[in-house]
Amino acid sequence: MPTALPAEGARVKVSLGRGKRVGFVKGGVYPAPDNIKGLKPIDDVLDDGPALGDDLWSLGEWMGNTFLCGVGEALQLICPSQILRGEPIEGEPLLAARGRPKDQDDRSFHEDLFYNPLDEERFARYREVISEREKRTLLLFPEVKMASAFFSDIPKPLKDGALLWPSGGGKKLWNAWKKTASGEVRIIVGSSGAAFAPLCFDEAIVDDESNLAYIFQRAPRISARSLVGRRALTLKAKLLLGGRMPSARTYMRSRPEYRALPQRSSLVFVDVRRSFKNEVRGVEGELPITRSLLERSKIALEQGRSVLWIMDRKGQAGEVYCSDCGTSLYCPRCKGVMRSEDSDGVFGLRCVRCGARSPLALRCPVCRGSLLLGKRPGLEALLPLAARFMKDSKVLLDEPGRKYSGGPSLILGTRRLLSLCDSLDVGLVAWLDLDAEARKADYNARFQAFSMVWNLVGAGFPKTKNAWY
Repeated sequence: MPTALPAEGARVKVSLGRGKRVGFVKGGVYPAPDNIKGLKPIDDVLDDGPALGDDLWSLGEWMGNTFLCGVGEALQLICPSQILRGEPIEGEPLLAARGRPKDQDDRSFHEDLFYNPLDEERFARYREVISEREKRTLLLFPEVKMASAFFSDIPKPLKDGALLWPSGGGKKLWNAWKKTASGEVRIIVGSSGAAFAPLCFDEAIVDDESNLAYIFQRAPRISARSLVGRRALTLKAKLLLGGRMPSARTYMRSRPEYRALPQRSSLVFVDVRRSFKNEVRGVEGELPITRSLLERSKIALEQGRSVLWIMDRKGQAGEVYCSDCGTSLYCPRCKGVMRSEDSDGVFGLRCVRCGARSPLALRCPVCRGSLLLGKRPGLEALLPLAARFMKDSKVLLDEPGRKYSGGPSLILGTRRLLSLCDSLDVGLVAWLDLDAEARKADYNARFQAFSMVWNLVGAGFPKTKNAWY
C-alpha cells in the first residue's frame, strides 16, 4: 500500500475479486477515511505522474464530461490496450518528452482556414507547414489511404522525424505510441486514431474537416476533428482546418472564401424541378431532362461533336421494392441492392455490389405481395426517351469494349464515359441527376458530388471546352 496519494492520472492496481484491475487515479484524500466501507486499498502504483501526460489526461476528462460518456470510457478510446493492462512505461525521458512546449506560456491558440478543392494545392500547403524546423505537427486525414499517400510524398530529409500512425491496434500502435512519447517523432500523419498520439504539437492540421469519416465507429461516437481542436486549445497551438468544403459549423463561424474558382463559362447548373416529367412505366421517379439540355445537345451534335449524358444508374431501375410492405429486394449473396435490367428481352435482377444475377421475383419474399415496383429510372429507361427526343441523331448506350466511330453521336452511360474525352471530340458533358450523389448512404457522398463538379470543370477535359452539368 502506498505511503502517499498517487498523482492524478497515474495508473494503480487494485484487488477486485480473484484478480487485480488497473485503474487511473482521478483524485482523493490520503489516508482514506475510516468511515467509508467497502473501499478497496491500492496495491501498487505504476506511474510517478500522469500515464498519458497532462495533455491527453485533460482530453479524457473533457470528453467524459462534455459527451456524458464518463472519463473511464473516454480513456478506453484514448489508450493503447497495453496501457490499460498496466504494462510499464519506460524511462524518465518518456515522461519529460510529454511535458508542455517550452514557449507555451508565451503563445495563444490560433485557428487558420485553407479550403481548396484541388488536393495537390492543399497538400503543397501542408508540406510547407511540416517543413518548418523544430515544429511538431499533427496531420489528420479522413481516410487511411490519403494519409499513406501524403506520407509517401514527404521529402526524405523530413521522414527521419516523421511517423505514419497505424490505423489498427496491437504492437504496431504500442510501438508508435512509445516512439512518439519518447520524443523521437516531431511529425505524425494519420487518420482518426492519430488524434490520440502523445505528441505535444505546435500545429495541428485537419484535412476535409467536415468529413463524417472522422466520427469514431465505437462509443463514444465523437469526431476526431473536435478532439484535435480541443487539444490545440489546451496546448495553445495553431489549428489549420482545410479541405474541399467547410463544415456548416466552420462556415457559420468564419465564412471562409475560396481563392480559386473554376471557369464558370463552362459550367451550367440546371434546376431539375423544371425538367420534363418523364415517367417510366413500373418505375417510381422521373428522369431529369430539360429543354436547355436538349437544345445544347443538338447544337453540339450539329457542330460535329459528340455528346455524353452521364447517369450512374444502370439497368431499368436502380432498386426494386414491394409496394405492399415497402421492403427492397437484396442480393442473397452479399446483401447488396438489386436493380432491374433487360437482358436480351428478359427482365431480371442484378446486384449493384457483386453483380450476381437472378430472375425477377413474382412475389415479395417478406409479405408475399405480388406488386413489385422499381425506384429511380436507370440508363435502360433513359435510352428510348433520349431516342425519342433526339430522333434525328444517333443515340448509343455505352457498353464495355464498344468502339465509337462514324460521326458524332449521343452516348449514354455511367461516369466511365469520361474516359472517352481522350479519344473523341466531345462538345458537351451532361451529368443527369447529380444530386443523387449527395443522397447516397456513403459517409462522403457530398464530397464526391462536389469533387466531381470541381475536378472535371476546374481541371478541364483534354478536348472538351464546353462541359455542362
